[in-house]
Amino acid sequence: MQFDDQPLYVEPRARSSSSRRRGVAKPMSLELRVFLGVFGALVAFAALVLVLLFAASQARLAHQRAVMQSITDYAQQQLQAGQRHAAVEARRREEGRTQAVEAQNLLLEHRRLAANERCMGGMVIRQVGSTFTQLGAPGDPVRCQGALADRPIH
Repeated sequence: MQFDDQPLYVEPRARSSSSRRRGVAKPMSLELRVFLGVFGALVAFAALVLVLLFAASQARLAHQRAVMQSITDYAQQQLQAGQRHAAVEARRREEGRTQAVEAQNLLLEHRRLAANERCMGGMVIRQVGSTFTQLGAPGDPVRCQGALADRPIH
């Protein structure tokens, strides 16, 4: 096959009254055909690039959403774990307070004077019948104020 540089030329038909108004079709040169082919290819390439850019941006957006969802899920799990830990610590503190109150009440109960004991002159005296006994060791009597001794006596 041999190409020549001659422009494509179509023989005009016999002239009629309608062809005079429209004019005769001009031949299309090889340069114009090459230009239109290259231009069409560039337009197709540009459209393809735009489609690929749009697809890439959608993929990036989907990836960002997935990353944000995983971060949100992780934060939610950590928050729930923190809340569980705080609840456990609150229960422990409450149990500790309850035990401290119970220990304090027990200590007070052991410091409270019995029916046969009296606080006289700031010291605990136990009366059994007509006998009065000062509680404590010699030189270290059990001191008292009101109905409570300064240390456990029972």
